[in-house]
Amino acid sequence: LTKNLHSTNSGLISTPVIIDQQSGTGTENGTLSTKLTYTEPLNKKWAMELYYQLGLNKDNNNQETFEKGPSNIYDIKIDSLTNRFDQQIVVHNPGARLNYAFKKYKVNLGSGFGITEFDLKDLTSGKNYNRHYVNIFPSASLVYSYKSQHSIRLRYNGSNQQPNIDQLQPLRNNTDLFKDRKSTR
Repeated sequence: LTKNLHSTNSGLISTPVIIDQQSGTGTENGTLSTKLTYTEPLNKKWAMELYYQLGLNKDNNNQETFEKGPSNIYDIKIDSLTNRFDQQIVVHNPGARLNYAFKKYKVNLGSGFGITEFDLKDLTSGKNYNRHYVNIFPSASLVYSYKSQHSIRLRYNGSNQQPNIDQLQPLRNNTDLFKDRKSTR
């Protein structure tokens, strides 16, 4: 039994709302990432770094909601509150940096590229959503060592974070009628 307050022209009224449903959620997710780096000294002050990073993110979500049938068993699936999704994101991230070191200063400038393959399968509706895009990840740092074991560092690293499956799945949540939400894609 869920009790909710509903607004009318005359004010708030407390009205009991019975939501007699059974829900179950099964989720699995996994992330795998690896990085290869090669550094080549160019001279006494300069060095170049090349790298390649591969990231794999897999998620699946199975949420089912049932209401009671005539036999008093939760066996009638509520389609608007049920879904199954599989998501896979592969990110290829090549990049390069130049490093400069002279006396008390170290400077690092570079950039990487995130080449993303995004695949979302809505197994409930049979729809597939494929996206491919490129992001640029600039990086810079400055280190000033003013005495032994003491330094000041300034650093910037561009990055992004892929949305998780809960942010992408279009599933209503009716447990709070004031926050009846449906995510967007």
